[in-house]
Amino acid sequence: MDNEPPLSAGVSRTRSFWRKKVTLLNYLEAFHLAPDLDSLIRSLRILLEDEFRPAAINFTLIDVRKRHLVYYFPEVLKGVPVVIGEGYSGLAVAAGRCLCFRASESPLPYHALPETIDFVRAQKSVLVCPLVRDARVIGTIEIIDRSDGLEFSARDVTYLEALAPHMAVAVNHFILSLEAKRREEEEGRLREIARSINSTLNLDEILEDILQHLRGLIPYDSAAILLFASKDQKRDMASFGMTEQEQEHLQEQSFRIENEWLEFGAVPRLLSQEDCEDLRYCLKTGESQILMPLRSSDRVTGMFLLMSEQRDAFAQADLELLEAFASHAAFAIEKAQLHRSLIEKTQLEQELRIAREIQLRFLPSQMPRISGLQVAARNIASRLVSGDYYDFIPIVEGQWGIVIGDVASKGISAGLIMSAFRASLLAEIRNNFAITTILQKVNRLLWETTAINRFVTAFYGVFDEKARVLTYSNAGHNFPVLRRADGSFRELRTGGLLLGAFEHVQYVEERIHLVPGDLLILYTDGLSEAPRADGQEFGTEGVTAVMEKCHTAPASEIAELLVQQVTAHSESGIPEDDATLVVIKVQA
Repeated sequence: MDNEPPLSAGVSRTRSFWRKKVTLLNYLEAFHLAPDLDSLIRSLRILLEDEFRPAAINFTLIDVRKRHLVYYFPEVLKGVPVVIGEGYSGLAVAAGRCLCFRASESPLPYHALPETIDFVRAQKSVLVCPLVRDARVIGTIEIIDRSDGLEFSARDVTYLEALAPHMAVAVNHFILSLEAKRREEEEGRLREIARSINSTLNLDEILEDILQHLRGLIPYDSAAILLFASKDQKRDMASFGMTEQEQEHLQEQSFRIENEWLEFGAVPRLLSQEDCEDLRYCLKTGESQILMPLRSSDRVTGMFLLMSEQRDAFAQADLELLEAFASHAAFAIEKAQLHRSLIEKTQLEQELRIAREIQLRFLPSQMPRISGLQVAARNIASRLVSGDYYDFIPIVEGQWGIVIGDVASKGISAGLIMSAFRASLLAEIRNNFAITTILQKVNRLLWETTAINRFVTAFYGVFDEKARVLTYSNAGHNFPVLRRADGSFRELRTGGLLLGAFEHVQYVEERIHLVPGDLLILYTDGLSEAPRADGQEFGTEGVTAVMEKCHTAPASEIAELLVQQVTAHSESGIPEDDATLVVIKVQA
């Protein structure tokens, strides 16, 4: 063996080539057998260290959430983002090929890494190559300085270019696995979240639950859910990480944000602080924001607002994930809103029924017997609680107070105001004041206790049985119609302004002698203003037509016929406003 002739240089190079090729094949096999990404990176490092003997090797990989390159190895650089066009990797990605930087040819480019981090800085040369698979850059390899002090050569670049596709295939396998795992985890978490937020019908609980789950899905510093409503309604809102002042500001700006955002199409947006300087519809807070619409049946019902104090904290993947999350959230929210509306409607209907029962006690349970008169009345509420009122009030023997009133409102509020009117009227009547004084005192009380846009119209009169005289005053009410026994008509207009609108009002009264055969009808505007399909109102003409047609009939029949005529005239069959009428027929 000792006498074997020495190998020629060519044979030595051939053997070296085959040894390297066998080693490379072994490594390539190891790449595909690597159990995890860290093991693969370790194998890549060993191969590259054997070939190049570098001072350091850096790896960047695509972040499967943010979908841009970040440093993966060494640990000290892990998570640092790559800026395209800056630093070694950024320049290679921008160029789309392997690059070699040599200090002997020109100053090395700036590494574009934080100076506060203790990493190996290049002195003589850097070899960097993108890892590309399916036209997508999935990572880069930076090889820093040769340990022998030489610069990287053109042969080194060629070798790395040949090796890069094989490394990219192996790396891409784990990138795809990570992306699939991320999607699977996100879908699983979305299913869990959907089950959680659909487990209750309490809207407040759902909104809080959504924010808590969302924080585990997409990290943020503060967030809010804002549900849209009409301008005069307070919007449902839940927030996390926001100060009380920020919450109040968001509530105050919510209508503006909604309108301006809807004007721009209410599309999901990733926003930076600079974007918010140019856009009217986002809050000027936080370095990063996400705006995401909540949609129900192609209608925008609200919005998510996520904020972070970190720049570029959110990525396109977060936007897509939040969009999927928003569909689950919108369904749960809509279901809770419908449930709440049903409960509120049920409660309101119950309250209205109770209020109506109470109010009906204020109306006469039966028609009184008044000497010389035959009386009848009807009250039709457009809602469960009416703002109309009528009564026959015994004052002293032989004298009856007759009143009809109408509140400029409907529903519960109208019922409450009418109750106050009735109470104050009865109190003043019992003090035995004159009609004009009674109305002045009632007017002052209503003016002091009701809102400026709330008032009452009323007609109040006192009938003297013995004298057959009606003394009355009309406080801005529809003019009662009197059909005389001789067939003539007149309206009872004497009085003053409506009650509760002005502080100081003077009223006057009039005395009318009634004779057998006279017919008097008092009514509210719900009767005279009942519209037909073409918009024509029932009007005073409708009232006088009924009076002319059936003036000889009993008062109860006249009242019933008027209700039938108004109902038939009205487009819906039901008056749009409360309708009340009182029929007074003078007998011998």
